[in-house]
Amino acid sequence: SCSGSLVVPSHGGLVKGLEYYGRVFAVNSLGYSVPGEAENFQAPMIVPSAPTGVTLDVVSSTELMVLFGSPSDNGGTSVTAYLIEWATSSLFLDVESTTLDYLAGG
Repeated sequence: SCSGSLVVPSHGGLVKGLEYYGRVFAVNSLGYSVPGEAENFQAPMIVPSAPTGVTLDVVSSTELMVLFGSPSDNGGTSVTAYLIEWATSSLFLDVESTTLDYLAGG
């Protein structure tokens, strides 16, 4: 087990979606080893924020239309789909749903 100091990146913190790589050198009185490198990069990511501007309209006696915009924050990675739910109560006890694959620009 090793210990060390907490180091914050020079720009003030990790940036969501930015790839970070790591390596470590061993040090003794003769100098530095060659580095051991992490096999994979890491990119900080979180769930996206909520879709924006959500509205619900009745199209006909059998259809609803849900309109919405992209989230203001994608969490650091691309949004790949949207889960759309509808129900007859605001508690969503009788929920039905569908998934919409994300289409760029559409």
